[in-house]
Formats: sequence, structure tokens, C-alpha cells
Amino acid sequence: MGHPEGQAILKYLNESHDPRATPKFPNTRIGTNPTSRVAIYSSRGSSAICLHVLKPDLIAPGSFVLAS
Repeated sequence: MGHPEGQAILKYLNESHDPRATPKFPNTRIGTNPTSRVAIYSSRGSSAICLHVLKPDLIAPGSFVLAS
């Protein structure tokens, strides 16, 4: 979205009594196999150099994330 689109949205928000929107993401695929994967640059498992150093047991969004 560019600046003109952002300005149009801001105008709509400011001028509408009950502003609403429904975003559409035509490239989103739900229920596909294989599902999303961990990015290639993400760490996996313990350190190859120091085996007693473990990775954190969590994962967070990283690539091509569309969120608000």
C-alpha cells in the first residue's frame, strides 16, 4: 500500500461514523500440504560447537508475515 492509499483509508476512518473494512488476501492458501515451514536461516537443535548450549524452545513469525 502506498501513501495515496493510506491517505484514502485515513480519510475514510475520520469521516465515517462506523468505519469497517474486510481485508482480502488472494494469495493466502489454507489447508495446503505441506504446511508452513521454519525458515532455512532459523536455528535448530543444540549448538554443533557447544552441545550443552540449547536453543530456545519457541518459534516466532519471521518471513512474509502479514499481521496487524
